[in-house]
Amino acid sequence: MDENRLSSHIGCLVTPPGHFEFPVVLEDARPLGSNDLTCFECCIRLPDGSLEEAVISTDEVAAILGKGEIEAEFVIPVDAEKLRLLVESTRIRLAYAHDQQFAVSLSGSALSLYVFTIL
Repeated sequence: MDENRLSSHIGCLVTPPGHFEFPVVLEDARPLGSNDLTCFECCIRLPDGSLEEAVISTDEVAAILGKGEIEAEFVIPVDAEKLRLLVESTRIRLAYAHDQQFAVSLSGSALSLYVFTIL
């Protein structure tokens, strides 16, 4: 029964007591046993994006479920087009550090593109 309730929190922010001091995303949970005192092996995504595994007891599951009903929220992915624009603008802004003539080469390619579209 706890397994079904814990699996409903996959993809949500949870704070496993005694493991992490900050909310983490529960990626997966599987039981480690078949009796009522089952522990769970959880795959957890940290705020920096890395994955980590933690084994939590039934008491910790109860604590997560008790707090999780109120605090659980889904992680909304970023808009892909906005992320692409952010990366591209940062690339253009930082390109000058590696190529002092970047603006000249960029304007030259834009000019040639403009000429080809006219012809």
